[in-house]
Amino acid sequence: MSLDQENIRIIFGLKLKQLRQERGLSLTDLAARSEVSVSYLNEIEKGKKYPKADKIAVLAQSLGVDYDRMVSLKVNKNLVPIQQLLNSNFMKDLPLELFGIEKGKMLEVISNAPLKANAFISSLIELARNYDLNEERFYHSLMRSYQELNECYFDDIENEVDLFKKQLGLGIDEVPTQAQLSDYLTTKFGYRIDETTIAQYPELIDLRAIYQKQSKTLLLNSKLSESQKSFLYAKEIAYQHLKLTDRAFTTPSPSIHSFEQVMNKMKSSYFAGALLLPRQPIVTALKDFIGQDTCQPQILLNLLEQYDCSVEMLQIRILNLSAKYLGLSNLFFLRVNDTAGNSDYQMAKEFHLGQLHNPHGNSISEHYCRRWLSLSMFQKLRLAKENGENKPVVGVQRSKYLDSKNEYFIIAMARWSGRKPNYALSVNIGFLLNAEFKKRVKFWADPAVPTKLVNITCERCSLSDCTDRVAPATQLIKQEEIKKVESIIEGLMKG
Repeated sequence: MSLDQENIRIIFGLKLKQLRQERGLSLTDLAARSEVSVSYLNEIEKGKKYPKADKIAVLAQSLGVDYDRMVSLKVNKNLVPIQQLLNSNFMKDLPLELFGIEKGKMLEVISNAPLKANAFISSLIELARNYDLNEERFYHSLMRSYQELNECYFDDIENEVDLFKKQLGLGIDEVPTQAQLSDYLTTKFGYRIDETTIAQYPELIDLRAIYQKQSKTLLLNSKLSESQKSFLYAKEIAYQHLKLTDRAFTTPSPSIHSFEQVMNKMKSSYFAGALLLPRQPIVTALKDFIGQDTCQPQILLNLLEQYDCSVEMLQIRILNLSAKYLGLSNLFFLRVNDTAGNSDYQMAKEFHLGQLHNPHGNSISEHYCRRWLSLSMFQKLRLAKENGENKPVVGVQRSKYLDSKNEYFIIAMARWSGRKPNYALSVNIGFLLNAEFKKRVKFWADPAVPTKLVNITCERCSLSDCTDRVAPATQLIKQEEIKKVESIIEGLMKG
Protein backbone atom coordinates (compact mmCIF):
# COMPACT_ATOMS: atom_id res chain seq x y z
CA MET A 1 0.00 0.00 0.00
CA SER A 2 1.37 3.42 -0.95
CA LEU A 3 2.29 6.12 1.48
CA ASP A 4 -0.65 8.28 0.28
CA GLN A 5 -3.07 5.49 1.18
CA GLU A 6 -1.41 5.20 4.57
CA ASN A 7 -1.93 8.92 5.10
CA ILE A 8 -5.60 8.55 4.18
CA ARG A 9 -5.98 5.80 6.81
CA ILE A 10 -4.30 7.94 9.46
CA ILE A 11 -6.37 11.05 8.70
CA PHE A 12 -9.59 9.01 8.69
CA GLY A 13 -8.70 7.43 12.02
CA LEU A 14 -7.89 10.77 13.64
CA LYS A 15 -11.16 12.28 12.32
CA LEU A 16 -13.14 9.32 13.66
CA LYS A 17 -11.55 9.63 17.08
CA GLN A 18 -12.11 13.39 17.18
CA LEU A 19 -15.80 13.05 16.23
CA ARG A 20 -16.28 10.30 18.81
CA GLN A 21 -14.67 12.32 21.60
CA GLU A 22 -16.61 15.49 20.67
CA ARG A 23 -19.80 13.51 21.30
CA GLY A 24 -18.53 12.15 24.59
CA LEU A 25 -18.53 8.55 23.37
CA SER A 26 -16.16 5.81 24.44
CA LEU A 27 -15.04 3.13 22.02
CA THR A 28 -17.51 0.79 23.71
CA ASP A 29 -20.35 3.30 23.23
CA LEU A 30 -19.60 3.73 19.52
CA ALA A 31 -19.26 -0.03 19.09
CA ALA A 32 -22.72 -0.52 20.58
CA ARG A 33 -24.26 2.14 18.31
CA SER A 34 -22.59 0.96 15.11
CA GLU A 35 -22.27 -2.78 15.78
CA VAL A 36 -18.61 -2.47 14.83
CA SER A 37 -16.30 -4.26 17.28
CA VAL A 38 -14.18 -2.28 19.75
CA SER A 39 -11.01 -3.93 18.47
CA TYR A 40 -11.78 -2.96 14.86
CA LEU A 41 -12.64 0.64 15.86
CA ASN A 42 -9.36 0.80 17.74
CA GLU A 43 -7.47 -0.36 14.63
CA ILE A 44 -9.26 2.27 12.52
CA GLU A 45 -8.45 5.11 14.94
CA LYS A 46 -4.79 4.10 14.98
CA GLY A 47 -4.66 4.36 11.19
CA LYS A 48 -4.03 0.66 10.73
CA LYS A 49 -7.36 -0.17 9.04
CA TYR A 50 -9.63 1.65 6.58
CA PRO A 51 -13.26 0.45 6.71
CA LYS A 52 -15.34 -0.47 3.70
CA ALA A 53 -18.07 1.89 2.44
CA ASP A 54 -20.91 0.16 4.31
CA LYS A 55 -19.02 0.40 7.62
CA ILE A 56 -18.24 4.08 6.97
CA ALA A 57 -21.96 4.74 6.34
CA VAL A 58 -22.89 3.07 9.64
CA LEU A 59 -20.21 5.02 11.56
CA ALA A 60 -21.33 8.30 9.98
CA GLN A 61 -24.94 7.62 10.99
CA SER A 62 -23.87 6.63 14.52
CA LEU A 63 -21.96 9.91 14.88
CA GLY A 64 -24.65 12.04 13.24
CA VAL A 65 -22.54 13.29 10.33
CA ASP A 66 -22.71 13.01 6.54
CA TYR A 67 -20.92 10.19 4.74
CA ASP A 68 -19.08 12.74 2.60
CA ARG A 69 -17.72 14.47 5.69
CA MET A 70 -16.34 11.17 6.95
CA VAL A 71 -14.43 10.33 3.77
CA SER A 72 -13.38 13.88 2.85
CA LEU A 73 -9.69 14.70 3.24
CA LYS A 74 -10.67 18.13 4.52
CA VAL A 75 -9.93 18.50 8.21
CA ASN A 76 -10.76 21.08 10.86
CA LYS A 77 -8.10 23.47 12.13
CA ASN A 78 -7.02 21.13 14.92
CA LEU A 79 -5.88 18.51 12.41
CA VAL A 80 -4.37 20.89 9.82
CA PRO A 81 -0.83 20.61 11.32
CA ILE A 82 -1.11 16.81 11.11
CA GLN A 83 -2.18 16.94 7.48
CA GLN A 84 0.67 19.32 6.60
CA LEU A 85 3.16 17.09 8.36
CA LEU A 86 1.88 13.99 6.57
CA ASN A 87 2.18 15.67 3.18
CA SER A 88 5.72 16.91 3.82
CA ASN A 89 8.88 15.22 2.56
CA PHE A 90 10.06 15.27 6.16
CA MET A 91 7.36 12.78 7.16
CA LYS A 92 7.73 10.61 4.07
CA ASP A 93 11.43 9.98 4.66
CA LEU A 94 11.46 9.85 8.46
CA PRO A 95 12.51 6.28 9.45
CA LEU A 96 10.32 6.07 12.55
CA GLU A 97 10.38 2.27 12.57
CA LEU A 98 14.13 2.28 13.30
CA PHE A 99 13.41 3.93 16.63
CA GLY A 100 10.37 1.79 17.49
CA ILE A 101 7.91 4.62 16.85
CA GLU A 102 4.54 4.06 15.21
CA LYS A 103 3.57 6.94 12.95
CA GLY A 104 -0.07 6.73 14.04
CA LYS A 105 0.83 7.00 17.74
CA MET A 106 3.11 9.95 17.14
CA LEU A 107 0.45 11.77 15.16
CA GLU A 108 -2.13 10.93 17.84
CA VAL A 109 0.05 12.68 20.43
CA ILE A 110 0.38 15.70 18.14
CA SER A 111 -3.38 15.77 17.46
CA ASN A 112 -4.09 16.09 21.20
CA ALA A 113 -2.34 19.48 21.24
CA PRO A 114 -2.18 20.54 17.57
CA LEU A 115 -1.46 24.24 18.00
CA LYS A 116 1.42 23.64 20.42
CA ALA A 117 2.69 20.78 18.26
CA ASN A 118 2.54 22.95 15.15
CA ALA A 119 4.56 25.67 16.90
CA PHE A 120 7.09 23.05 18.03
CA ILE A 121 7.46 21.58 14.53
CA SER A 122 7.78 25.05 13.00
CA SER A 123 10.50 25.89 15.52
CA LEU A 124 12.44 22.74 14.58
CA ILE A 125 12.21 23.66 10.89
CA GLU A 126 13.38 27.20 11.61
CA LEU A 127 16.32 25.94 13.69
CA ALA A 128 17.27 23.55 10.90
CA ARG A 129 17.28 26.41 8.40
CA ASN A 130 19.29 28.73 10.66
CA TYR A 131 21.94 26.08 11.23
CA ASP A 132 21.95 24.94 7.60
CA LEU A 133 20.65 21.51 8.57
CA ASN A 134 19.66 20.38 5.10
CA GLU A 135 17.94 17.09 4.27
CA GLU A 136 21.21 15.22 3.80
CA ARG A 137 22.70 16.38 7.10
CA PHE A 138 19.44 15.51 8.82
CA TYR A 139 19.59 11.95 7.42
CA HIS A 140 23.18 11.58 8.63
CA SER A 141 22.21 12.86 12.09
CA LEU A 142 19.41 10.28 12.24
CA MET A 143 21.81 7.56 11.13
CA ARG A 144 24.35 8.55 13.76
CA SER A 145 21.67 8.41 16.48
CA TYR A 146 20.58 4.99 15.26
CA GLN A 147 24.16 3.72 15.41
CA GLU A 148 24.66 5.16 18.88
CA LEU A 149 21.48 3.46 20.13
CA ASN A 150 22.93 0.16 18.88
CA GLU A 151 26.36 0.96 20.38
CA CYS A 152 27.73 0.96 16.83
CA TYR A 153 27.63 -2.85 16.75
CA PHE A 154 25.46 -4.90 14.36
CA ASP A 155 25.52 -8.64 14.91
CA ASP A 156 23.49 -9.38 11.75
CA ILE A 157 26.15 -7.77 9.55
CA GLU A 158 28.94 -9.55 11.46
CA ASN A 159 27.17 -12.85 10.72
CA GLU A 160 26.84 -11.96 7.04
CA VAL A 161 30.60 -11.34 6.93
CA ASP A 162 31.20 -14.81 8.41
CA LEU A 163 28.86 -16.31 5.81
CA PHE A 164 30.66 -14.53 2.97
CA LYS A 165 34.04 -15.79 4.17
CA LYS A 166 32.75 -19.35 4.07
CA GLN A 167 31.57 -18.77 0.50
CA LEU A 168 35.05 -17.49 -0.33
CA GLY A 169 36.63 -20.57 1.27
CA LEU A 170 38.20 -18.61 4.14
CA GLY A 171 38.22 -19.20 7.88
CA ILE A 172 36.33 -16.73 10.07
CA ASP A 173 39.58 -15.17 11.34
CA GLU A 174 41.19 -14.93 7.90
CA VAL A 175 41.38 -11.74 5.83
CA PRO A 176 40.79 -11.88 2.05
CA THR A 177 43.55 -10.45 -0.11
CA GLN A 178 42.93 -7.55 -2.45
CA ALA A 179 43.29 -9.95 -5.40
CA GLN A 180 40.61 -12.23 -3.94
CA LEU A 181 38.23 -9.30 -3.47
CA SER A 182 38.72 -7.90 -6.99
CA ASP A 183 38.45 -11.39 -8.52
CA TYR A 184 35.19 -12.01 -6.64
CA LEU A 185 33.77 -8.72 -7.91
CA THR A 186 34.68 -9.48 -11.51
CA THR A 187 33.81 -13.20 -11.64
CA LYS A 188 30.82 -13.39 -9.28
CA PHE A 189 29.18 -10.03 -9.92
CA GLY A 190 30.52 -9.15 -13.36
CA TYR A 191 32.33 -5.96 -12.38
CA ARG A 192 34.93 -4.20 -14.51
CA ILE A 193 37.59 -2.18 -12.64
CA ASP A 194 38.98 1.01 -14.23
CA GLU A 195 41.86 2.94 -12.59
CA THR A 196 42.50 5.44 -15.40
CA THR A 197 39.29 7.39 -16.15
CA ILE A 198 39.04 9.49 -12.96
CA ALA A 199 42.63 10.70 -13.41
CA GLN A 200 41.56 12.39 -16.65
CA TYR A 201 39.38 14.83 -14.69
CA PRO A 202 41.26 17.09 -12.21
CA GLU A 203 37.87 18.19 -10.82
CA LEU A 204 37.37 14.66 -9.44
CA ILE A 205 40.48 14.60 -7.25
CA ASP A 206 38.32 14.41 -4.11
CA LEU A 207 36.47 11.30 -5.29
CA ARG A 208 37.73 7.86 -4.42
CA ALA A 209 35.41 5.91 -6.69
CA ILE A 210 32.47 6.04 -9.07
CA TYR A 211 30.25 3.04 -9.79
CA GLN A 212 28.67 2.96 -13.26
CA LYS A 213 25.57 0.86 -12.71
CA GLN A 214 24.68 0.00 -16.31
CA SER A 215 28.12 -1.24 -17.28
CA LYS A 216 28.98 -2.48 -13.76
CA THR A 217 32.25 -0.54 -13.94
CA LEU A 218 34.03 0.62 -10.79
CA LEU A 219 36.13 3.70 -11.54
CA LEU A 220 38.92 4.10 -8.97
CA ASN A 221 41.07 7.11 -8.16
CA SER A 222 44.60 6.15 -9.21
CA LYS A 223 46.07 7.81 -6.10
CA LEU A 224 44.32 5.47 -3.67
CA SER A 225 46.44 3.44 -1.29
CA GLU A 226 46.25 -0.35 -1.46
CA SER A 227 44.25 -0.47 1.78
CA GLN A 228 41.75 2.06 0.40
CA LYS A 229 41.28 -0.06 -2.71
CA SER A 230 40.64 -3.16 -0.60
CA PHE A 231 38.07 -1.27 1.46
CA LEU A 232 36.22 -0.06 -1.65
CA TYR A 233 36.21 -3.57 -3.13
CA ALA A 234 34.80 -4.87 0.15
CA LYS A 235 32.10 -2.17 0.13
CA GLU A 236 31.04 -3.11 -3.39
CA ILE A 237 30.86 -6.76 -2.36
CA ALA A 238 28.66 -5.69 0.56
CA TYR A 239 26.22 -3.87 -1.73
CA GLN A 240 25.87 -7.01 -3.85
CA HIS A 241 26.03 -9.65 -1.09
CA LEU A 242 23.50 -7.82 1.13
CA LYS A 243 21.36 -6.87 -1.91
CA LEU A 244 21.44 -3.15 -1.09
CA THR A 245 19.96 -1.56 -4.21
CA ASP A 246 19.24 2.03 -3.14
CA ARG A 247 22.73 3.45 -2.99
CA ALA A 248 25.00 6.37 -3.78
CA PHE A 249 27.23 5.77 -6.80
CA THR A 250 30.20 7.92 -5.80
CA THR A 251 32.58 7.77 -2.84
CA PRO A 252 32.26 10.15 -1.15
CA SER A 253 28.85 11.16 -2.42
CA PRO A 254 28.19 14.86 -3.18
CA SER A 255 24.48 14.34 -2.46
CA ILE A 256 22.16 11.85 -0.78
CA HIS A 257 18.59 11.38 -2.00
CA SER A 258 17.02 9.18 0.66
CA PHE A 259 17.54 7.87 4.16
CA GLU A 260 17.74 4.37 2.68
CA GLN A 261 20.92 5.43 0.86
CA VAL A 262 22.46 6.58 4.15
CA MET A 263 21.46 3.32 5.83
CA ASN A 264 22.89 1.20 3.02
CA LYS A 265 26.10 3.20 3.01
CA MET A 266 26.50 2.48 6.73
CA LYS A 267 25.82 -1.23 6.21
CA SER A 268 28.30 -1.55 3.35
CA SER A 269 31.03 0.30 5.28
CA TYR A 270 30.41 -1.79 8.39
CA PHE A 271 30.57 -4.99 6.31
CA ALA A 272 33.87 -3.88 4.74
CA GLY A 273 35.42 -3.02 8.11
CA ALA A 274 34.33 -6.32 9.65
CA LEU A 275 35.63 -8.24 6.65
CA LEU A 276 39.08 -6.65 6.67
CA LEU A 277 39.46 -6.45 10.47
CA PRO A 278 38.12 -9.81 11.75
CA ARG A 279 36.26 -9.64 15.00
CA GLN A 280 37.99 -12.23 17.20
CA PRO A 281 41.65 -11.40 16.43
CA ILE A 282 40.98 -7.69 16.95
CA VAL A 283 39.16 -8.35 20.24
CA THR A 284 42.07 -10.53 21.40
CA ALA A 285 44.58 -7.79 20.55
CA LEU A 286 42.48 -5.13 22.32
CA LYS A 287 42.15 -7.27 25.45
CA ASP A 288 45.92 -7.68 25.41
CA PHE A 289 46.25 -3.90 25.06
CA ILE A 290 44.00 -3.02 28.03
CA GLY A 291 45.50 -5.83 30.10
CA GLN A 292 48.99 -4.27 30.15
CA ASP A 293 50.30 -2.67 33.36
CA THR A 294 51.50 0.34 31.36
CA CYS A 295 49.93 1.97 28.34
CA GLN A 296 51.55 0.65 25.17
CA PRO A 297 49.97 2.36 22.14
CA GLN A 298 52.55 0.63 19.93
CA ILE A 299 50.18 -2.37 20.05
CA LEU A 300 47.69 -0.32 18.03
CA LEU A 301 50.35 0.73 15.51
CA ASN A 302 51.21 -2.96 15.16
CA LEU A 303 47.57 -3.66 14.27
CA LEU A 304 47.72 -0.97 11.58
CA GLU A 305 50.74 -2.65 10.07
CA GLN A 306 49.43 -6.19 10.46
CA TYR A 307 46.13 -5.47 8.70
CA ASP A 308 47.40 -2.69 6.42
CA CYS A 309 44.42 -0.51 7.29
CA SER A 310 43.82 3.20 7.82
CA VAL A 311 43.76 4.79 11.28
CA GLU A 312 40.08 5.61 10.87
CA MET A 313 39.21 2.06 9.92
CA LEU A 314 40.98 0.67 12.99
CA GLN A 315 39.47 3.23 15.37
CA ILE A 316 35.96 2.62 14.01
CA ARG A 317 36.47 -1.12 14.48
CA ILE A 318 37.52 -0.44 18.09
CA LEU A 319 34.32 1.62 18.41
CA ASN A 320 32.28 -1.32 17.03
CA LEU A 321 33.71 -3.86 19.46
CA SER A 322 34.35 -1.92 22.69
CA ALA A 323 30.88 -2.07 24.25
CA LYS A 324 30.06 -5.70 23.46
CA TYR A 325 33.46 -7.35 23.90
CA LEU A 326 35.47 -5.07 26.22
CA GLY A 327 32.62 -3.91 28.45
CA LEU A 328 33.47 -0.26 27.72
CA SER A 329 30.24 1.43 26.68
CA ASN A 330 30.81 5.04 27.74
CA LEU A 331 32.91 6.60 25.02
CA PHE A 332 33.00 9.12 22.20
CA PHE A 333 34.57 8.99 18.76
CA LEU A 334 35.84 12.03 16.84
CA ARG A 335 37.47 12.50 13.47
CA VAL A 336 39.00 15.91 12.84
CA ASN A 337 40.41 17.04 9.49
CA ASP A 338 43.17 19.61 8.98
CA THR A 339 42.15 20.47 5.44
CA ALA A 340 44.87 22.92 4.50
CA GLY A 341 47.74 22.10 6.80
CA ASN A 342 47.29 25.44 8.54
CA SER A 343 45.16 24.52 11.57
CA ASP A 344 41.93 24.94 9.60
CA TYR A 345 40.21 22.18 11.55
CA GLN A 346 36.89 20.57 10.60
CA MET A 347 34.86 18.12 12.66
CA ALA A 348 34.13 15.35 10.14
CA LYS A 349 32.60 12.54 12.20
CA GLU A 350 31.28 12.17 15.72
CA PHE A 351 29.73 9.38 17.82
CA HIS A 352 28.73 9.28 21.48
CA LEU A 353 27.93 6.03 23.27
CA GLY A 354 26.48 5.87 26.77
CA GLN A 355 24.70 9.23 26.39
CA LEU A 356 27.93 11.18 26.82
CA HIS A 357 27.76 14.93 26.26
CA ASN A 358 31.40 15.90 25.93
CA PRO A 359 32.65 17.13 23.61
CA HIS A 360 29.23 18.08 22.22
CA GLY A 361 28.31 21.68 21.47
CA ASN A 362 30.99 22.30 18.88
CA SER A 363 30.00 25.34 16.83
CA ILE A 364 31.30 25.74 13.30
CA SER A 365 32.01 29.41 14.01
CA GLU A 366 34.18 28.79 17.07
CA HIS A 367 37.70 27.49 17.67
CA TYR A 368 38.04 23.96 19.04
CA CYS A 369 40.14 23.63 22.17
CA ARG A 370 43.76 23.22 21.08
CA ARG A 371 44.40 21.06 24.12
CA TRP A 372 42.38 18.23 22.60
CA LEU A 373 44.68 15.34 21.82
CA SER A 374 43.10 14.99 18.38
CA LEU A 375 44.39 18.48 17.49
CA SER A 376 47.82 18.22 19.08
CA MET A 377 48.33 15.05 17.01
CA PHE A 378 48.62 17.23 13.91
CA GLN A 379 51.70 18.89 15.40
CA LYS A 380 53.10 15.44 16.17
CA LEU A 381 52.55 14.50 12.52
CA ARG A 382 54.39 17.60 11.29
CA LEU A 383 57.36 16.97 13.58
CA ALA A 384 57.58 13.38 12.36
CA LYS A 385 57.49 14.59 8.76
CA GLU A 386 60.30 17.06 9.43
CA ASN A 387 62.35 14.09 10.67
CA GLY A 388 61.70 12.22 7.44
CA GLU A 389 58.94 9.94 8.79
CA ASN A 390 55.63 9.71 6.97
CA LYS A 391 53.90 7.02 9.03
CA PRO A 392 50.77 7.22 11.22
CA VAL A 393 51.32 8.44 14.78
CA VAL A 394 49.53 7.50 17.98
CA GLY A 395 49.12 9.29 21.29
CA VAL A 396 47.31 8.98 24.63
CA GLN A 397 46.10 11.55 27.13
CA ARG A 398 43.85 11.94 30.16
CA SER A 399 41.55 14.88 29.46
CA LYS A 400 39.71 16.63 32.29
CA TYR A 401 36.90 18.89 31.13
CA LEU A 402 37.05 22.29 32.77
CA ASP A 403 33.96 23.13 34.86
CA SER A 404 32.86 19.48 34.63
CA LYS A 405 33.39 16.28 36.60
CA ASN A 406 34.02 14.32 33.40
CA GLU A 407 37.46 12.92 32.67
CA TYR A 408 38.37 10.83 29.63
CA PHE A 409 41.16 8.53 28.61
CA ILE A 410 41.91 9.47 25.00
CA ILE A 411 43.57 7.32 22.36
CA ALA A 412 44.31 9.26 19.16
CA MET A 413 45.81 8.29 15.82
CA ALA A 414 46.67 10.58 12.92
CA ARG A 415 48.00 10.27 9.38
CA TRP A 416 48.66 12.27 6.24
CA SER A 417 46.44 11.93 3.19
CA GLY A 418 47.99 10.06 0.29
CA ARG A 419 46.06 12.08 -2.29
CA LYS A 420 46.31 15.68 -1.07
CA PRO A 421 49.44 17.50 0.09
CA ASN A 422 49.30 18.92 3.63
CA TYR A 423 45.94 17.25 4.28
CA ALA A 424 45.80 15.25 7.50
CA LEU A 425 43.19 13.61 9.67
CA SER A 426 43.15 12.75 13.35
CA VAL A 427 40.88 10.10 14.81
CA ASN A 428 40.38 9.55 18.52
CA ILE A 429 38.29 7.57 20.98
CA GLY A 430 37.67 8.96 24.44
CA PHE A 431 36.70 6.52 27.19
CA LEU A 432 34.93 7.94 30.23
CA LEU A 433 37.31 7.45 33.15
CA ASN A 434 34.73 5.82 35.45
CA ALA A 435 34.68 2.74 37.69
CA GLU A 436 33.94 0.50 34.70
CA PHE A 437 37.03 1.74 32.83
CA LYS A 438 39.28 1.50 35.90
CA LYS A 439 38.13 -2.08 36.50
CA ARG A 440 38.80 -3.27 32.95
CA VAL A 441 41.85 -1.23 31.88
CA LYS A 442 44.93 -2.01 33.98
CA PHE A 443 47.01 0.98 32.85
CA TRP A 444 44.37 3.65 33.56
CA ALA A 445 46.59 5.32 36.20
CA ASP A 446 49.88 5.01 34.26
CA PRO A 447 51.87 8.12 35.35
CA ALA A 448 53.52 8.26 31.92
CA VAL A 449 50.17 9.27 30.38
CA PRO A 450 49.91 13.11 30.43
CA THR A 451 46.86 14.81 31.95
CA LYS A 452 45.43 18.05 30.52
CA LEU A 453 42.56 20.39 31.31
CA VAL A 454 40.42 20.81 28.19
CA ASN A 455 37.23 22.58 27.13
CA ILE A 456 34.88 22.71 24.16
CA THR A 457 36.02 25.87 22.40
CA CYS A 458 38.22 28.85 23.21
CA GLU A 459 35.16 31.10 23.09
CA ARG A 460 33.58 29.18 26.01
CA CYS A 461 36.66 28.55 28.13
CA SER A 462 37.36 30.14 31.52
CA LEU A 463 41.00 29.04 31.70
CA SER A 464 42.81 32.38 32.05
CA ASP A 465 46.42 31.20 31.71
CA CYS A 466 45.99 28.94 28.67
CA THR A 467 48.99 29.24 26.36
CA ASP A 468 47.14 27.35 23.60
CA ARG A 469 44.27 29.83 23.33
CA VAL A 470 43.65 31.15 19.79
CA ALA A 471 40.50 33.23 20.46
CA PRO A 472 39.10 35.26 23.40
CA ALA A 473 36.35 33.81 25.59
CA THR A 474 33.59 35.85 23.93
CA GLN A 475 30.74 33.42 24.63
CA LEU A 476 31.78 33.07 28.27
CA ILE A 477 31.86 36.87 28.66
CA LYS A 478 28.33 37.10 27.22
CA GLN A 479 27.09 34.47 29.67
CA GLU A 480 28.66 36.34 32.59
CA GLU A 481 27.05 39.62 31.45
CA ILE A 482 23.63 37.92 31.30
CA LYS A 483 24.12 36.50 34.81
CA LYS A 484 25.08 39.95 36.10
CA VAL A 485 21.92 41.50 34.63
CA GLU A 486 19.78 38.67 36.07
CA SER A 487 21.37 39.18 39.50
CA ILE A 488 20.61 42.93 39.45
CA ILE A 489 17.00 42.29 38.37
CA GLU A 490 16.57 39.67 41.10
CA GLY A 491 17.82 42.18 43.69
CA LEU A 492 15.43 44.87 42.46
CA MET A 493 12.48 42.46 42.51
CA LYS A 494 13.12 41.79 46.19
CA GLY A 495 12.72 45.52 46.75
